[in-house]
Amino acid sequence: MTQTAERPARYEDLLVLPEYLVGEILNGVFYTQLYPAAALRGGDPVHGKPRR
Repeated sequence: MTQTAERPARYEDLLVLPEYLVGEILNGVFYTQLYPAAALRGGDPVHGKPRR
């Protein structure tokens, strides 16, 4: 069951996400998803390079 938020999503909501989640706000709705598998192995999900 989907629950609605008491307030519209804000940028601060993105800042508190754990490293393994990607978040975006579209029309005031906050969406999250897991990083691609490469990121979970320690790589950069955007460029495919190892993180330092």
